[in-house]
Amino acid sequence: SASVKLPLSVMLSEKHADTSIDEVSDFYGFHVSAKELFQSTYNVSYFADKGDFVRIKSKEERVLLKQDHHRIGPLLVPVDLQRFIDYYDRSRLIPCLNKKMHRNRTKDQENQYPLPKHFENKMAELRDALIDMGTMPFITGGTLLGWYRECAIIPHTMDADFGVLKQEYRSQMLEQIKALPGFDLFKRIGRDYDSLEFTLVAHGGGPLDIFVFYDEDDDHVYTAGLDKPTHSRFKWIQPRARGYCSGILRGRLFFVPCNVEEILTAEYGKDWHRDHPTSKFNWWESSPNVVENGEFT
Repeated sequence: SASVKLPLSVMLSEKHADTSIDEVSDFYGFHVSAKELFQSTYNVSYFADKGDFVRIKSKEERVLLKQDHHRIGPLLVPVDLQRFIDYYDRSRLIPCLNKKMHRNRTKDQENQYPLPKHFENKMAELRDALIDMGTMPFITGGTLLGWYRECAIIPHTMDADFGVLKQEYRSQMLEQIKALPGFDLFKRIGRDYDSLEFTLVAHGGGPLDIFVFYDEDDDHVYTAGLDKPTHSRFKWIQPRARGYCSGILRGRLFFVPCNVEEILTAEYGKDWHRDHPTSKFNWWESSPNVVENGEFT
């Protein structure tokens, strides 16, 4: 039979965990021995299909977004090896806390503009689009808080928040964002080099913010904001992510900073595990990490 050299990373469904690699190779017309496949030259992962992502059997629990693969029988070989590496680097699963929040449904805690049901699906659409633009977007702000604290979107929140690193942002992304099917660009504020933010509105309702994260110093990053009536500029400084991991929000995978509690403490204070009504949260005063940053001219 013909000889074939497999790429460095292959995946095998858990359903075929007991399948002999020799059996597979003989049946599909190539030969590679089990010894060769499982030597350190190759990275073989067993996976379980979870819809939006696959769960990987390993010492640490890992989850990877699905991507295009070549299929050789039960073996899946990534088409885009660099994307597979990027996903794998962010694949360590961080479980959310699933805290039960005791909300008394007062007027302060009601949302006059609730996000549509299953909004995580529109979030996943935007996630995929941003990845196709060459970024690795992560959830941030109140979206990060809701996911980690209660495994959900906070019911009185009014938008979803994504972050993109400045190093990954490209100027052509503006036109790509404008052309996104299923979304309308509502506003773009700030400057590419120090204060950029986009707000999109999903068809069917629901705003999504994209914040560009800039370097503050070796240990911190910041996002910026503008109070239009006064032209005052602000920035929110937080610890730099110590790598990115994965979290599951209502069956959808999103990238999250691995040091999530450190970042939530910086953004919301040591009581981040308690509910704070959105109607009483002032974005330029309530966060402990906000500082004035001059005026926009």
